[in-house]
Amino acid sequence: KLTVTAMNDSRAGVFGAVGSSGTVKDLTVSGSVSGSGSGSDELFAGGITGCNYGLIDHCASSVQVTMTAQGDSPQSYAGGIAGSNYNTIRNCRNSGAITAASTNLTFAGGIAGSSAGGIVVSSGCSVTNCFSTGAVSASGGHYNNYAGGIAGMAYDGAALTSCYSTGTVTATATDPGTALAGGICGSNAGGNGNNRVRVTSCFWLSTAAAKLIGTVQTTDITRCGTFDSTG
Repeated sequence: KLTVTAMNDSRAGVFGAVGSSGTVKDLTVSGSVSGSGSGSDELFAGGITGCNYGLIDHCASSVQVTMTAQGDSPQSYAGGIAGSNYNTIRNCRNSGAITAASTNLTFAGGIAGSSAGGIVVSSGCSVTNCFSTGAVSASGGHYNNYAGGIAGMAYDGAALTSCYSTGTVTATATDPGTALAGGICGSNAGGNGNNRVRVTSCFWLSTAAAKLIGTVQTTDITRCGTFDSTG
C-alpha cells in the first residue's frame, strides 16, 4: 500500500515523472498520494506519476490523489493515473477519489488531470481504452476549475478514445461560471487539423455529470453518450 506525501514538490506519484522513452506497464497501486505547495507555477499529482511523457499501459490505481496549490499563482493538477499526460496512457483504470484545489487554475481527471499534445508527440497525445469509477473534484477561486471523468482538460491534438467513467464529477468556484465539469472532459482547446481534440466512443454514467464536456471548443466528437446504472 502506497503513501506519498509531497510538500513543495511539483510532481507527486509512484514516479515523479515518466520520461519520453519510459514505459510503466502492469502496475497496480493502492493507498494515497497527496501534495501541496506554493513555490511552483504548476503542481502535479497522480496515482502512477505526476507527469507522463512516455507510455503507461495496463496499470490500475485505487489511490486517493489530492493536490492542493497554495498562494496566488500555482496551478493544481490531479489524476487517477497521471497529473498530466503528454504522450500515451492506455488500458488503465482508476477507482480512487481525485481532488485538485487551488486559488488559481485546477485540473482534475479520473485518468489524467490534463492531456496535452505538441510537447512530446507532435500529432497529439492519447488516452485509450481506460475507465474511472472514482469521484473527481476540482475547486478553487475565481479562476477556471476543470473536472472530467477521464481528463480535466484536453488540448492541442489530444485524443480520448474508448473510455468511460462512472464516478461523480464536480467543479466549484467563487464564480460559478468558471466551474467546468464533464462526464469525460472538463474542457478542451485546440486549433485546426491535427491540433483539434478528438473524443471518440466515450461514455459516462448519466447521473455522474450533466454533459460530456464542461465547455466545448474545437473538438471532433464521435459516438459518445451516456448510460444509466442499469446498463
